[in-house]
Amino acid sequence: MDKRYFIILGASLDQKESIIAANELGFRTLVFDKNKSSDCKKYAYKFFNVSTVNFSLIKKKIYKYKKKIAGVITQGSDIPFTVSKIEKYLKIYGRTPLNSSLICSNKLLMKNFFTQNKIPTAKQFKNIHQIKKSDYPVVVKPIDMSGSKGVYFCRNFDEINFFSNISKKKSKKKKIIIEKFLNGPQLSTESLIIKKNVYTFGYAERNYNDTKDFYPNILENGGIQIAKKYFSYKKKVDFYIKKIAKKLKINNGVIKSDLVINNNRISFIEIATRLSGGDFSATLIPKSTGVNFIKCAVKNAAGLKVFKNELIGFKNINKNYYANRYFFSVDKKNIKKIYVPKFLKNVKWIHKLEFNTNRLIKKTQSHKDRYGVFIVSAKNLNQLTKRINFVYNNIKILYE
Repeated sequence: MDKRYFIILGASLDQKESIIAANELGFRTLVFDKNKSSDCKKYAYKFFNVSTVNFSLIKKKIYKYKKKIAGVITQGSDIPFTVSKIEKYLKIYGRTPLNSSLICSNKLLMKNFFTQNKIPTAKQFKNIHQIKKSDYPVVVKPIDMSGSKGVYFCRNFDEINFFSNISKKKSKKKKIIIEKFLNGPQLSTESLIIKKNVYTFGYAERNYNDTKDFYPNILENGGIQIAKKYFSYKKKVDFYIKKIAKKLKINNGVIKSDLVINNNRISFIEIATRLSGGDFSATLIPKSTGVNFIKCAVKNAAGLKVFKNELIGFKNINKNYYANRYFFSVDKKNIKKIYVPKFLKNVKWIHKLEFNTNRLIKKTQSHKDRYGVFIVSAKNLNQLTKRINFVYNNIKILYE
């Protein structure tokens, strides 16, 4: 292998599978994270205690490896602009252009991109005074944050007036967007773009059943892969993702999207040119489809050939449903201890049960505040729901 190094931006648990996949492919991984105690720094060939958005310092650190770096990727971290800048610096062409990454990093530019290219999306309001009574409820969010940070559900003028100011403060650029809330099932998709071909293996129904616990914040608590009951929309979803990739000039890469089915019509909420976190690309997709999505994405980013037998996808679909769920703190009490019964470790349909006590917080406001995750499988949706509840009911949280 002429180009022996591969860059991973981030060394938290969300980036674990990307680092491991690159290692297994024979690359020496150059991993960057501002947290010097990052969970996954131990998997890196070389770890740099550098922020993943500090391009100028990253550039200095990789200079001596420059001619031997095959590619760069990130997982679960909304920094596509940094990825594109590194690709440009390394002269890795055929990837995501800088302007396209900028569009996917700025929700206002993204919204304008949808409108200009006739990608269906929710109605946007320029300011709170443009909203009519019949337009409520609406959603307000910062243009430059991810993980549901600063996202609020507003039912009337007083709420939008109050929460728009809070949302603006959470924005790096102090800017927000306001859009109409569209009711209906929401889907998360994740697609590989390989030589302009679209392969959508992530097709999950997002779970918002717990939204009332987080009000006024809007938080998704995991999802169900694969959303088989919405397969009738998949052809249309792929059509739009292919159109998005073409308009963004992405010939090779990853596109993940969040969309809602409102009145039997698809409407795109957001898109991102990165691998998903929260176990979607790392566990749910490979378990349900047999596709090692992250390994394929790393190969694609490194310019290696992804073979047809690696892209079996829905032709070899697993009959089981897979769901991930998180642990959040919904009150203002600090968590003292978490009790996990030993027998849960031997349950075959529990594929992951993990806690990160470093993230214990007083009250959940975004996905950054979740402190645990689990993944279960079942043959049908009824059984899946029972198993999700079984896990929640058997884990005891002791508060101070």
